[in-house]
Amino acid sequence: METEAEAALKLSRMEHRKLRRHQPSFLRILEAAKSGDVQTLSSLLAQHPGNVTEGTESDKRTALHAACFAKQDECVKVLLDAGAIVEQRMRGGITPLIAAAQSGAVGCLRLLLDARADIHALSLGKTALQHAEAAHRSRPADATFAAVVAALHDAARVQARRDEATLLERQKEALCLAREAEEAVALLPRLPTPPRESGAALPLAARDALFEHACALAHACGFAPGMLASSGIESFVGSRQGVAFLAQLADELPSLEPGATGRETAYAVRLVQMRLSQAAPGMHGGVVGQDQLTPLFERVVVAARPKKAWSLLAKMKEIPESELLRKPDLASAVDGWHTACSGIEELALASWHTARRQAIFWRTMGGGKLGQPPANVLRQAVCQGPSEPLTHVFRGFVAHLEDLEDEAGGDQNEFQRLVSEMLPTGFQV
Repeated sequence: METEAEAALKLSRMEHRKLRRHQPSFLRILEAAKSGDVQTLSSLLAQHPGNVTEGTESDKRTALHAACFAKQDECVKVLLDAGAIVEQRMRGGITPLIAAAQSGAVGCLRLLLDARADIHALSLGKTALQHAEAAHRSRPADATFAAVVAALHDAARVQARRDEATLLERQKEALCLAREAEEAVALLPRLPTPPRESGAALPLAARDALFEHACALAHACGFAPGMLASSGIESFVGSRQGVAFLAQLADELPSLEPGATGRETAYAVRLVQMRLSQAAPGMHGGVVGQDQLTPLFERVVVAARPKKAWSLLAKMKEIPESELLRKPDLASAVDGWHTACSGIEELALASWHTARRQAIFWRTMGGGKLGQPPANVLRQAVCQGPSEPLTHVFRGFVAHLEDLEDEAGGDQNEFQRLVSEMLPTGFQV
């Protein structure tokens, strides 16, 4: 049977074989950090700057971890100046701060705290403070662990004050975002069925009313970038000249006149399409295909905000199919109007769904009263990255819960539950 000493020797040999796979420069940096050879460490980092973030194959230990475990303050300072990552984790989730806490490296710990190391980071379910307190209890006579515990308590108090001020500002921002999202939600009534099914099931007058709301919402929320054929067209439609041009075309779109025939309506639509087609190459700097014109035409329709969009389409569909086959211009008008209206409706419904989720998220994040956030506000996500736009926080949260939200079928009550229950424990920015 293998003795403890033989097992330790075997483990040491395995570790040595794994270390041999690394570049010699990294191994020398690791050894210099561990032994406190500041001059050699500085020289090697100047020659091999990429090695500062490299970790061992076996446990992902970096030179910064090694210096903290070995209580090498000066080496920690050199490594931080060279770009070592303060939050880089080795096996078990150990950050350099936790390594310093576990080893009683007071000087290293203070340098890491000055570098804004995360005092809330967990390894095996414990923070650096909890690791230090456990070490202090097992070695009460060791004054270094008492100093580490005291330093971490001081850092926690400073961080709490900083978090409180940051959270108050972020709450104000979140409540402003919530109000904006709620205003967008109010522009479109919630439908009881999915978009594609709802369009077919709604009476024509109701769908006309829905489309009018959809145009208002698309106008308020805007169009996603990158939908147009080129950056040239994007720039043009966003310019004052482009907005005026689209508004002029919008004025030429037909309205539902009592005496107008479907043929007259289709020709009026086609005239606007042709004017758009003639102007597009000048914006783009080349030929623009029909598929590329559709997003442009959608913007014209949104600018027009027709009150009877689907009724107009119904009138155009009164044109006999045989005539549409003989006259491609009429067919293009009918198809183009149908495609644009469907696209705008889908865009508006998607915007409404996003706005609805954002309103729930920001109300939860903002809490009921400023300065008194609910217990489920994720302070870590909000306070650790004060420069991180809150919209990025929302996108990160939605991406994190994407699979769970799919399982919930997009139900808003379920999303509210996920925000309330999972945000505090499951989300990391």
